[in-house]
This record gives sequence, C-alpha cells and structure tokens, in this order.
Amino acid sequence: MSLMALCIRLRPASAGVKTTVHFTSCRCRSPLSLRRNMMRWSQVVVAWFVCFCAAINQLPSAVHADEAAAGAEYTVVLRADGSVWGFGRNHYGQLGDGTTTQRLQLTQALLPVKAAAICAGNNHTLALDESGQVWSWGYNGSGQLGLGHSQPTNRPTLVPGLSDIGAIGAGGNYSLAAHRDGSLYVWGQNNQGQLGLGHATDTNRPSRLEFPGFQVAMIEGGTMHTLIVATNAAESRLYACGMNNDGQVGLGYTGSYTNRATWISGLSGICRISAGGNSSMAVLTNGDLYVWGSDVNGQLGLGGSSATNFPTRVTTLSNVAHIACGQNFSLACLNNGRLYGSGRNESGELGIDTIRTFYSYTSITEPSNAVFAAISAGNYHGAALDVQGTLWTWGLNKYGELGDGDYTIVNQPTPTSYGGAPALHIACGMRHVLALQSVDELLSWGENPDGQLGDGTESCRAYPQSIGRGYSRIAAGNNHSLALSNGQVYAWGDNNSGQLGLGYVGDQSLPTAVTLPMTAADAATGDNFSFAILTNGQLMSWGGNNSGQLGLGHSQNAYYPTNVGPANAPLTDIKQVAGGGAHTLAVKTNGSVLTWGYNVFGQLGKGNSANTNLPTVIEPVRFTNVAQTAAGGYHSLFLQNGEVWSCGYNGLGQLGLGNSSNTSFPTRIAGLSNVTRIAAGSYHGLALLDDRTVWSWGDNSYGQLGYPMVGTTSRPTRVSLLTNVVAIAAHDNVSAAIENDRIYVWGTDEHGQIGNGRRRWTPFNVDTVFAGLSQSGGVCRLRWNTGKQIVYEVFHRANLLEDAWTPLGQITSAAFVVDFPVTNALPGASGFFAVEQQ
Repeated sequence: MSLMALCIRLRPASAGVKTTVHFTSCRCRSPLSLRRNMMRWSQVVVAWFVCFCAAINQLPSAVHADEAAAGAEYTVVLRADGSVWGFGRNHYGQLGDGTTTQRLQLTQALLPVKAAAICAGNNHTLALDESGQVWSWGYNGSGQLGLGHSQPTNRPTLVPGLSDIGAIGAGGNYSLAAHRDGSLYVWGQNNQGQLGLGHATDTNRPSRLEFPGFQVAMIEGGTMHTLIVATNAAESRLYACGMNNDGQVGLGYTGSYTNRATWISGLSGICRISAGGNSSMAVLTNGDLYVWGSDVNGQLGLGGSSATNFPTRVTTLSNVAHIACGQNFSLACLNNGRLYGSGRNESGELGIDTIRTFYSYTSITEPSNAVFAAISAGNYHGAALDVQGTLWTWGLNKYGELGDGDYTIVNQPTPTSYGGAPALHIACGMRHVLALQSVDELLSWGENPDGQLGDGTESCRAYPQSIGRGYSRIAAGNNHSLALSNGQVYAWGDNNSGQLGLGYVGDQSLPTAVTLPMTAADAATGDNFSFAILTNGQLMSWGGNNSGQLGLGHSQNAYYPTNVGPANAPLTDIKQVAGGGAHTLAVKTNGSVLTWGYNVFGQLGKGNSANTNLPTVIEPVRFTNVAQTAAGGYHSLFLQNGEVWSCGYNGLGQLGLGNSSNTSFPTRIAGLSNVTRIAAGSYHGLALLDDRTVWSWGDNSYGQLGYPMVGTTSRPTRVSLLTNVVAIAAHDNVSAAIENDRIYVWGTDEHGQIGNGRRRWTPFNVDTVFAGLSQSGGVCRLRWNTGKQIVYEVFHRANLLEDAWTPLGQITSAAFVVDFPVTNALPGASGFFAVEQQ
C-alpha cells in the first residue's frame, strides 16, 4: 500500500468486529468492521489488519498492544485498555501527543475516550471509539481530518457528523469510514477522484457514498486509488476509482483517473485486495493471485516491467493467503506460511539479502522454521506476523519506523517481540471461554477487561479458574456471560448495551441474578444481547437492539428482560434460540423456525435482505422438524433430520456450500449427514456427527477450523485429531470441543482463551489439541500429525489453578501417539496438558 495506513492486530483486533475492509491498508475481513459492542462484525477492522509497522519492543512490559498502524514514517499502537501510543516522525502532530517532536520511544496520544480501532495515513491518524465516533489528528492539508478546515492538529479531535461507524481507514491523504448500514463515508484529498464522488475536488467533511443494491464488504485505499468489494445476496463485485496513469484501477485502459467507483468485471470470488502506490492486487478464494497497474519496478511479479491495465494472473504463485502492496514492491504469503516478494529492493523492503530489483516473486530470506500468517507493506518497509505471534520487520528505518530503537536499514526479516474435572458443557465468547464440569463447577479463562470471567476482577487469565458451583447451563456473548442455576439466570461482564438485564448500564465482574417473571429453562446470548427461555416456553430478550435483534418491534436497547414478539402476542413454545452478530434464530417445539434482526446478507433466510424487528416464520414447508440453529456473524445454520442448511454471508466459505456466494435462502450443505449438533463462529461453522467426529468449514485465518491450513475452505472437512467428541462450541475466531472428559480449544489465543496458560496466537492447533482436562489415571496420551519434523515439548500441570508447569519430555516427529507418565497426579485427578513448539 504506499503512503497509507497498515494495521496489524497485535493480539489480533477489535471489539465486536474483527474482517476485510481495507482502508489505506487497514483491512477488515467482514463486511464492516465493528466496534466492540456493536455487532459481531467482530474485529473486523483489526482482526486481520496487518501493518507494516514495526516492532513493539519499546512497549512497557505492562502494555498489551491490541492494534498497530503504520503511517509513512511513524507507527501508532492501540493498547488493550483503549489508549493510543506512537513513535516515529511527528512533524504534523500525527502522534497526537500535543507536540510536533519526533519520538523514538512510545508517547501517549491525548485521546479522551477509549479507542476500539486505529488507522494511519501518510501523516494523519484516525481512531474509532467504542461508541462508533471517529477522531482524527495530524496533517490536514487536504482536509483528511474531516474537521471542515485544512489546519493540522496535534491532539485527537472528534470528526463531526459521524456516528454508528463500524470501520475506519486512511489512504495517502484521505480517509474512509464504513457505516454499519453498508454505506461508506469519504473525505480528504480527491485530486485523482480517489473518493469516488464523481468529481476531483477535495472535501474537508465526510461525504456519503452508496452502492445501490449492494453492501460494502472490503475496501482498500492506495496512495491515490481505491478498491472496493461490494456484495448483495446474489453476487459480489470489485469496484475501483482514482488515479489510473498506470492502469492501477484495472478497467482495461490507461488514463489520468476515474472519479466514480466503476465495476471491474471478470473477477469473482475475491477474498483479499491490496492497493499500493500505482499497483493493485487481489486474491481469489482458490488462492490465485491477480495483479495490475505499474510494473516498472517489477512489483507485479509477472517477469517483466510492462504495466497491465486489467487483472492478470500471476502463474508462478498458487495457494496465496495474504497480500500487501508497498510503494514499489509487493509481498505475498502462501497457505504454507512462506513469504515471497517482487519489485524494488534498494532499502531491503523485500526482505531479501541481495539489494537489487526483482521482476518475479522470489522467496524472502527467512529462518527455515518460520511460518508466517499475516503480512503488510509500508512505503519502503515490510512486516509479518508468524504463527507464534512474533512480529518480524525489515526495510528502511529512516525515522525509526521499524521500532527497534535506531535508524539502521534491515534487509531481511528480523523478529521482535511485542508481548508476553470432566467437562459437560462449553461456551466460547469473543475472547473468553466458559466450561461446566460434571461436578457442576464453572470454569472461565481468557480476556477479562469487562469482568466477563466472573471472578470479581478485570484481570485476564490464560488458564481455567473456578468461579463457583451449582450451575447447569452456560452461554457466552462477545464480552458477557450467562449461567443458569436452579432456574435462576445469572449475568456478568460487559453491560454497555444492557445485555446483563439488570436495568442499568455498568459492567459486573461477579455473577448477578437477573429478575425474570418465572424460572428459566435455558439461556443464550448474541454478541451484545441475551435471551432466556422460561419454563412455560416463553422467550424474553434484553440488551443491544440496533437491528431489531431482540424481536420487540422496535430498535431501542432493552435494559430489562422483555417479552419477544408483539406486545399483545408474546412468543411462546420456544425450545431453542441462537443469537448472532445482530440477528436471532429460534426453534419452536413443533420444529418450525423464526428469525429476526439484521438481514443485509440474507442471514434470516427469508429470500430477501430486509431487516425485521419481529419474529418471522421461514421455510414453513421445508422446516418442520428443526432440532437446532446456530448464528454466526452474518450467517445462519439450521439442523434438521441430521442435515445442515445455511444462508447469509459467504465471503469466506462459512456456508459450507463449496463457493463464496451469499444466499438468502437456506441451502443444504452437501456431504454432511447424521449431524447431531452445530456451532457457528463469526465466519466459520462446526458440525458434530453421531459417530462423534467433528467437521469444520469457513475461515481458518486463526486455525479455528482445527487443521493446518491458513486460509478458507468452503466444504466441510473433518478435524482428524478428534474422534470421540460429545460437545462443540464456537464464537468469533475460536472453537472448542469436549472429548474423553478433556476440553479442547483452538483458534486465536491472543487473550489466553486456549486456556493452556501459554498464551499464543496460532493459525492452527499446534499446541491446543493437547490443552485438555484429563482423567487419564496418571498418563497423558498425545496424538499429533503436523506433516513437519518439529521439536515439541510436553508440559503438565496437576492443578488447574496454579501457574507452574512440569516438563514431561520432548518429541521430534511429524506424527506420533505417545504416553507420558504423570508422576505428580493422582489416578483419576484432573490435570492440564500443553504442547509447545520449540
């Protein structure tokens, strides 16, 4: 991307959002990034944002980075507590610390609110706060701060006129903000029509840009051109606007510029886009890479130096998972975690020892055991995140943009650290996990800034801890938790939208009783809303309701439990309910299905994309014996007669239909039968079969599918390491299962939700399949198949509530089944195991 912002989720990303809107380099994977308590558009704006920013080894040991964004010659970091810090060049006040002094050490921006996401342009910075408002600071010569004038500011300033924003992005000297309704706001430099407004005049206030019949799904801002992917229930389209002197807009001709977003026909199934100085890239769901634009420095990787004005396939690469455009170079990361680069390398920006220009994609100099999962490119430097969570940087370091404390050029990737009883039921939150043991003891672990672990603190836990006994059912939302005890619902955690049902807004760090008119039979959660099924079959809801997901006939939040349905005819005879990002699915005792809430991608299964704030029966002829539903971020799953049906957003294959096309009608997933249970994360699905095997499909960026492939799969695939599973769960980018009295958790581990006490983000379950509660009688049996000869060390902890680990030995093998004696555990006692890649 060039002269634009690159974000990297140093945990990975945000708060209710996490998918792929690329703005100036921030890319959200979901149709719109969400803020923390918005919808499950989970971490979009940060969840796969990778920035070309630098190492965060200057962070104080107590600082935990949530996101980072790299500008042209500076880097900003978002901490887990919502504060923003930065280092590097500051001549326009782009660090937001009230000065214009260059910083080699972190300095805090004077942001008066908590940030949920950040982005950086050439010399300006944006922050999205938790309420959905946008703040800006730094250079403003083109009005890119959106303040109605062109004067710079060295302090964060609220951008007027914007609310309900789910994602932000910054181009070279312009800015973008995606509204949660799918429209786009743009402002700043427009001399090449990069804002897509139909003219070439700069604007210093946000202007609305719409795509009739389509919803914005991905956006990428280059130096002066913009790429947009917009979707509806039937198709997805790639649009482009802005400078086109080298054909970087991809419309089949070369000209000065185009000032309206124009459809680039011929490409479908796009899952990644990236825009650089004068070139563009796109990856299809099958892993093919297409490029277009300037190639004078070999940045297209086609073997020559001639520009191309239409998307052209790079035949020398396949199975591409991630891409990044720099000013005059490009990077690609394959599914196997290897890095390749092409283009100019005068400052080591390709990460290749030889200082020269490369005209074809060449393997980047890297340690033989490094497996990368995300990449980003700045003007003249690059960054990559490996599967162990280590950040690697290389290239030009003129202003300290590599964050290593000096100004020395680095011409190959250099690692820098920025961090540090039998189960019956399990529930995954966005960044925390609950587990219910057979002794009715409730365990929790993971992120805890809102008290969602229920232990009376706001301290994160990377291992299970007990928070009480006597519970029979559990449920986890994004950042809140529910549990059922003797018919009484208890709630704790985040309460910003009233999702605890206590009649007020305010977090709770201990289980607190929810007042209901009678005892409850079950409880369930969506991202920031909650449900209780009463013993008479009546359904009650409370919490966030911006899209009508509570089913109350309006879109106002409810702070107390309220009857679902019309006031004169409340919904009854409910046996199961599931909440997604902002939509709800319910099953009646007669096997029929009702849906309501957000429906832009057809996730309600009604055959259209209209939201509804009251329950509506769907497929009355087909759905007569539905046993269970599961709701993801923007997709839905239905289980009937052992078969699974799906509808909604499908950009990452989460519908399991073998393609990436959205559908607003429930469609049967071929190849799945004898299914007994289903679960849905933000962009993936799980199915438990009657033979106790688990199958998964959709997004696997964080290893949430449970097998070693970084990317997506649109067909159900068996999780081979699990053979006797009795329960499954999923949320956001995490999956969980119970097998042989052991809890298995896999996927993103940025907050310790894997629960093995060894925090690590991995793209597949390297160390999670072994993180299990066991009653093995003093023996730990491990099985693994990585296909790689790697050294693994096995650890054991007898007590779930202690921190000490005992090493049991090492294994060097691609596949193994080994028994380890556990001398410090009594027969039948619970223990905890972990495997660490050495």
